Amino acid sequence: MRRWMSRITLLGLVLLTLTSCGDQVITAADGLNLHAVIGIIQRAQDAEDLEKHLNQPQGVNNLNLNGDGHINFIHVHEYQEPNLRGYSLTVRMDDDSIQEIADIKIKQDTLGFYIQIHGNPQIYGSNYFVTSRVGHNTRVPFLMWAFVPRPTMYVTPSYRRGYYPSWYLAPTVVPIVQYRTVTKTVVQKVVVREVEKPVITSTVASPHAGKSSPIIVAPLKEPTQTQKQFLERPETKQIQQATGFAKPKPADVIKPAVQEVQPARPVQTPPPTSNVAPTTSGRTTTDKQFQERPDKEIPTAKGFGNKSDPTAPAQVGPKVTLPAPTHTAPTHSAPTPAVSSPAPAISTPTRPRPELMHPAPQTPGTSAPAPRAPKTEEKKR
Repeated sequence: MRRWMSRITLLGLVLLTLTSCGDQVITAADGLNLHAVIGIIQRAQDAEDLEKHLNQPQGVNNLNLNGDGHINFIHVHEYQEPNLRGYSLTVRMDDDSIQEIADIKIKQDTLGFYIQIHGNPQIYGSNYFVTSRVGHNTRVPFLMWAFVPRPTMYVTPSYRRGYYPSWYLAPTVVPIVQYRTVTKTVVQKVVVREVEKPVITSTVASPHAGKSSPIIVAPLKEPTQTQKQFLERPETKQIQQATGFAKPKPADVIKPAVQEVQPARPVQTPPPTSNVAPTTSGRTTTDKQFQERPDKEIPTAKGFGNKSDPTAPAQVGPKVTLPAPTHTAPTHSAPTPAVSSPAPAISTPTRPRPELMHPAPQTPGTSAPAPRAPKTEEKKR
């Protein structure tokens, strides 16, 4: 156990180029496109040639179940029953455990051939079937060879690490984007559809049905209890992080910087102290500092308060008593004439009446009448 774990840890860094697209997690199912496998079946000549196509570099196989950076070798095991041929695709792990990848069934009828591939539930999930129909008028060498009577069935030798056939180069895995580009060219040439129920039923099961490996590092769709415990181990998570299998962490959402307009806060002025020294002008030092502050209203010639900005918010603060101004603010009433002190009265000489200036002649024996005093009109009040 320590031996293969150390190998996986050391070789896991090779898969740093195996990155995910966006937030998608790379799983074991992403290493073998079953749609492309049907395309390989229509190209191969026999079971051995099918095995070579499945394991050639930059082909349809990009499995990396153990996380060592190299593509897993796919074994082909043939089995049969009347009018049906089956091929089990498996991978032998480092501890000699076998993991079945998919089960291929080919059935012949009067209309032609029916190809069905059932993906392993642990890797592809439950009820994942890929089917294709090939008519008799389409010449497919592999299908013709499969139903030729033969004494033995094809079974891949028990290849394991270091003991592969001479033509196998043990290629390294390729990035997922590159792999999808390769499989896309293969899938475009075949007609494939996915179904949730099998279209081919048989009484003979795959010889490796139900076999699973407990040391799979790649994420699985429906792992067994043993596989789930192995995937939860810290060593396995470290390998997944190094090989690109771990789920990428979501990036921190950076909110755009929006400058919010804060309302004007009231200016807090310190309360006046009791020990203030009076100044020569009659104001205290605190009053003088208050008047010199730029955020307070300054007395102007027309009165207290700065009237230049009518929209300026009212200042809120402690009540400070200011000395009264030494001048009187002008008013808009009609001007009042100045009242002068009364001048001394000037007497005007009274013009004497003519009768007083030229006295009348007196008759002898009569005395001159006494002059009458001038009448003064009483001033009505």
